[in-house]
Amino acid sequence: MKYTRFIWGGICLLLLGGTLVFILNSDYHEEADLIRIRKRICLHEDSLVIQGFDFLMQNISVSKMEGLLNKKEGDVYLLEKDMAHAVDVYTKNNLKWKVPFDVFCEYVLPPLVYDEEYICWRKVCYDKYAYIVERNKSTVEVCSAINADLMKGFVFSDSVKQIQNWSQFQKNKKGNCIQMSQMILYPLRALGIPATIDYVIVWGNVNEDHTWNALYEDGIKVDIC
Repeated sequence: MKYTRFIWGGICLLLLGGTLVFILNSDYHEEADLIRIRKRICLHEDSLVIQGFDFLMQNISVSKMEGLLNKKEGDVYLLEKDMAHAVDVYTKNNLKWKVPFDVFCEYVLPPLVYDEEYICWRKVCYDKYAYIVERNKSTVEVCSAINADLMKGFVFSDSVKQIQNWSQFQKNKKGNCIQMSQMILYPLRALGIPATIDYVIVWGNVNEDHTWNALYEDGIKVDIC
């Protein structure tokens, strides 16, 4: 009996040790991959891209970040291209919008709104709506003009439950206030306008929830219902 316990104890220690080695090796490889990717990012000529990458690294889960960083079209890494375009628009339009870099990182740079499938939405939205920036002076005016365009043919419906990306929104043209608030974030952020989603779980006089957008305008948050 004594030897049997010794043998089983040895087996348990071996299994535990193997598990720990696997975990440590997984962490090591995960960290090594991110270090390698960061070295590649650091070769970028714009230091703001590097700072933006570090912000995303600190605020997106490692597994999600790795999935985003590994998406490619040919030899081009999509997230790196996305970040470079976002920073380029930010640099060009910052005299107009006067957005601090930390606000840019929080409300313009994120590649996802929720947990939707990632696609290259930024340049597509910019090319489609850049003309609106030239015709309007404030972020609120730009938001109103984009919203008017997005609502053409859009059907309000509570039947849409799944999280959509920009391409799916353009195809389906259907959703409730949650989807509507998400949909307009893509073109706003593509134009360098800090925007997010706000919500209330229930009104004081109506037993209903609601979701809407908030913009950064001249240093303050502006709600757009």
